Amino acid sequence: MATPHSRPMMRCGHAANAVHSGSPKNKTAYPPEQWHRMAGGPCCAICAPSPSAYEIDPNPLDLRNRRSACASCKKEVPSDTTLAFFEHLPSKPLDSHYCGCHGWD
Repeated sequence: MATPHSRPMMRCGHAANAVHSGSPKNKTAYPPEQWHRMAGGPCCAICAPSPSAYEIDPNPLDLRNRRSACASCKKEVPSDTTLAFFEHLPSKPLDSHYCGCHGWD
């Protein structure tokens, strides 16, 4: 069952973490006539220019019973798309995010 999220999940598995400029770096992935539909839309800066970085997952999984571990310090918290660099990992027991434990620069 899908639940409303404050940031949409992208098909790549990450929560949206950027806004698309409208001109994809991988110009062969999408024809120019589709670029205007992408401008201003959510995307994943981690996985760009992969096409899945620009596609919202129409059926995101329910994250209410999932936990996420920081990729650096392994601290666990409830999974949520608002976590920095959140990635849903359905084949693993824990999702992944970054908690800021090593700073933000």
